[in-house]
Amino acid sequence: MQVELDEIKRMLNTFLEAPGPFITIKDLGFVDEEDQEKLDKSIGHFLLIVENGLISNMNLTTCDAKAVGLHMTPRNFGYTSTPIRLTQTGHDFINMLNQKPVFERLKEEAKEAPFSLLQKVGAALTEKILKEKLGLGN
Repeated sequence: MQVELDEIKRMLNTFLEAPGPFITIKDLGFVDEEDQEKLDKSIGHFLLIVENGLISNMNLTTCDAKAVGLHMTPRNFGYTSTPIRLTQTGHDFINMLNQKPVFERLKEEAKEAPFSLLQKVGAALTEKILKEKLGLGN
C-alpha cells in the first residue's frame, strides 16, 4: 500500500472539525465501507496514524490500535466506540498538512519518504513559511 497523504489529511481533519476534543472510529467514515479495497486502504492509513502516535485515547495511550478502538477479528476487524483525540503531535502534523504549500510539496516531492522524515521536512517547511510571513530572517 502506498501512503496517501490525502487520506491521512482527511482522517486527521475529522478530529479538527469535531465540535469537541473526542471522536470515535465511526466518525472517520470507514467502518461501514462495503468495498473491501477501500476498507483495507482506510484501515492501513488509520493504523499509520495510530503507529505514529498522532492519536490517543482518554488515558493518553498511543501507538496501540486496540487502545483506540480497533481490533482484528478472524474475518477482518472490529471496533468499539472508544473516545479518541489528536495528540499534540497529531495537531502539529495536521496543522502542517493544512498549509497548502507544505502539503503540495510533501505530496509531490516526498512520496517515497519515511513518515518520520515527512514530519521533519514538513515542520521545516512550515517554519520557513511562518518566518517569511512574520518577516523574520534565517
